[in-house]
Amino acid sequence: MNGTGCPPGSGKVFLNAAHTAVTVTFSQYAASAGPGIATSENRKNCQLTLNVHVPSGFTFAIVDVDYRGYYQLDKGVKGSHSAIYYFQGQVVQGESGTTINGPVDGANYVYRDEFNLTPTVYAPCGQDSILNLNSQSA
Repeated sequence: MNGTGCPPGSGKVFLNAAHTAVTVTFSQYAASAGPGIATSENRKNCQLTLNVHVPSGFTFAIVDVDYRGYYQLDKGVKGSHSAIYYFQGQVVQGESGTTINGPVDGANYVYRDEFNLTPTVYAPCGQDSILNLNSQSA
């Protein structure tokens, strides 16, 4: 994990017992803007790198990714979230993004990136791989 939204020690990664889902939590992934707030706080990003073991005869693909958080936006302010998913060494990547328009007086959100069952982002059969997820919020 590396980035302005996930400095060392601020994120945790959990793998479920069936090895079918990964949960990542962040304690410092928040972008802010406004009077008196440094420009460096306007955009946060995080590069998550996961080692993926793929047994012989199998492949690994991303089906969906959920983002959960909280946002508050003044009138006329836009918030955005985007992400790129790719396996190291592969040309094909998945991209997504969303924009939220203010005013919003504080709300929880759930955003889902979904990839069809014929995924474009997958690991080669029987080869261990490195999955990269690069996300940013502004």
